[in-house]
Amino acid sequence: MIKSYIKSFSSFSISESYSPIINDISEMFSFIENECSDFLNTENPTKLYRGLSNSFKDKMYIADSTDYDRKSPEFSCHNFIMDNNKEWSEFPKRSKSIICTNNEVITTSYGKPFYLIPANFTKIGVAPEPDVWESFNDLHGELFDTSEFWQSFCIVLWKGLKQKIGERTKILDYNSLLDACELYDNNKTDILNFYNRGTLDVDKALQLLLQEFLANDNNKTMYELLSETFNPDDFRLYKSYAEFCDRIRNTKYSAGHEIWYEGRALMISLSDKIFERYIDDKEIKSGQEIFDFIKNYYGNG
Repeated sequence: MIKSYIKSFSSFSISESYSPIINDISEMFSFIENECSDFLNTENPTKLYRGLSNSFKDKMYIADSTDYDRKSPEFSCHNFIMDNNKEWSEFPKRSKSIICTNNEVITTSYGKPFYLIPANFTKIGVAPEPDVWESFNDLHGELFDTSEFWQSFCIVLWKGLKQKIGERTKILDYNSLLDACELYDNNKTDILNFYNRGTLDVDKALQLLLQEFLANDNNKTMYELLSETFNPDDFRLYKSYAEFCDRIRNTKYSAGHEIWYEGRALMISLSDKIFERYIDDKEIKSGQEIFDFIKNYYGNG
């Protein structure tokens, strides 16, 4: 039964493609024993979850984020800023990370819920909200939807200037974001005229940014203003799994927030209700205790 239970995938991107690699339960046990010592030695480990698309079977998987570039969803250009700006240099690269949460309920909006056992890592990033898309503040200090922001950013660029980014109609990477910002910088008059016409409903957060960008006394480039908006001030960075678990239990982040780290993880489907009930048990004392349950429960299958 278990031999068909384990698979592995390395293309942990939006397409969520994967290929079978691990075919024996002992290899899964070896993964936990050899790569997850931080998890095993941590008391009261924070539970991590990931939602996978319904195309995934209710089995176990090994995820590896280190040998590919994770594709960002459309209108999530903040990931390019987070990956390339010096203010974010201490954080794990979003394009090289496993994205997860510490709240199982959040995962259901992304597909099937899976429980994660993380391999040892050197640092982990924590967003202040359930989704990084809703974790930044506008110029008035209010949270805004980054998807709406980036859609409006492109509308102003393409319809206000009637230009495209090269031959493309989307901002798909860091260089094309820089190209878009340069178009803003070099065409302020056209953008001002388009903005003043008010012919399109532009996101409120972008309106505030444009007001600052188009002000007569502004000497900052569009990219500089974007960098100030998409900053890590409200995010948290932890240098070990033990530190992460200790701190997150005692902060406002404990309710469930987006989390990311570079590395590998064992993912176990929560469709198995016995395993799900066990993981939901608030009395679990250590990662080793969870591993002992996994060996006894799955190893006897």
